[in-house]
Amino acid sequence: MIGVISYHEDLICFVFILASLHLYLRGRSSLAMAAFALALFSKEMAVTLPAVLVLYHLTLDPREGGPRAALRRRAGELAGFFAVSGLFVLGRFTLFSRSAS
Repeated sequence: MIGVISYHEDLICFVFILASLHLYLRGRSSLAMAAFALALFSKEMAVTLPAVLVLYHLTLDPREGGPRAALRRRAGELAGFFAVSGLFVLGRFTLFSRSAS
C-alpha cells in the first residue's frame, strides 16, 4: 500500500493533461495552456501533449474541411502549446540542471 504513494505525480500529471485536453477541445485555450503548464511541472512526460493535439486534428477532428484545415484554424493555439513546451524544456535544462561539481 505504501509503494503506491510513490506514483502520485503520475496521477497529478494525468489529471492536468486530461483537464488541458478537455479545455482545449471546448475552446478554452488559455486555461488549457495553464493546465498544461501545471502538468509539465508535475511530470515531464506531459511534454507530449502538443503532439497528441496535432495527431487529434490529423485523425479525429470531425469538423468540415479536413485535417489540414483544422490545423490551420487552430495553428495559433497549437503554437502556444509548443511554446510552453519549449520554455519548459529550456528552463529545465538551464535553470534546473545540476551543476557539475
